[in-house]
Amino acid sequence: RYAHSGTITTWVSEPDRGIYDAMNKGVGMATGEWVIFMNAGDVFAADDVLRRVFCQPLADADVVYGDVVKDGNVKKAPESYYLYHRMIFCHQCVFTRRDSLISTPFDIKHRLSADFKSFIELYRKGARFRYVNLPIAIFDTGGVSNSHRSKGLRDNISVVWETIPMPQRLKFIMRLGVPYLMCRLRGK
Repeated sequence: RYAHSGTITTWVSEPDRGIYDAMNKGVGMATGEWVIFMNAGDVFAADDVLRRVFCQPLADADVVYGDVVKDGNVKKAPESYYLYHRMIFCHQCVFTRRDSLISTPFDIKHRLSADFKSFIELYRKGARFRYVNLPIAIFDTGGVSNSHRSKGLRDNISVVWETIPMPQRLKFIMRLGVPYLMCRLRGK
């Protein structure tokens, strides 16, 4: 018997085509207005995170994001969303309106950076991003994105190539190229 079996109303166990395919399926099944993805090992930073985020008016936002706790330290997210060569926040620290995720699903060909691509696409479509000044999640650094760092960086390069116009595209790819090569040299 599972610890949360009394509160889980729907349970599906079936093959998928990766993390983001499973996340798209979750969005399709969700019935609420907001969605957040917490991966295995990730937890909310405090018991009152949901109350603190949703006690404020959010009618002017499509994406609400905050800070992350990583290795015991709070890593601040920028107060305004902007295009960058990598994710500027962890998806575990982001509440996104379900209808935004339905209109811009995760591109499952990007096995490690589909969230990065989706947030760029939402931004370019005019989605309204709102920062909340509080830690949302404690990030488990043992996950797939950290254990396959060079693959993730290579996937980020692909996302930048597909979504960012020139000349910013070249600048971002150059910023990703050096860390990618360093990770490859170190076997990460």
